[in-house]
Amino acid sequence: MCHMNAVHDAINNKDTTIAMCVYIEDGFPIIHFINIHEGKYIDNTLGNWSSRSDYYLVKIIKEDEFWNVQSIFNSYRLEIEENRPLWFRLFFTLRF
Repeated sequence: MCHMNAVHDAINNKDTTIAMCVYIEDGFPIIHFINIHEGKYIDNTLGNWSSRSDYYLVKIIKEDEFWNVQSIFNSYRLEIEENRPLWFRLFFTLRF
């Protein structure tokens, strides 16, 4: 639900962009959305826990795409799943 949290906070703060990122937890990629407020990246979902991970920027999402954020999330999740090696897909479950 971080994608919806990011959109909600962006609209309330009159921000025009959010960021889709990936971080690695226990060896698995986690898709995560964070806010961009006055040029600073802010994680309004994980808060201080966000300092425990390195984030990798995937895409900047502009205001006109806010209402499509669920589709953006689903599409990128599918892309990650399809690009995993076959042996990995057979033996491991990828968490998002």
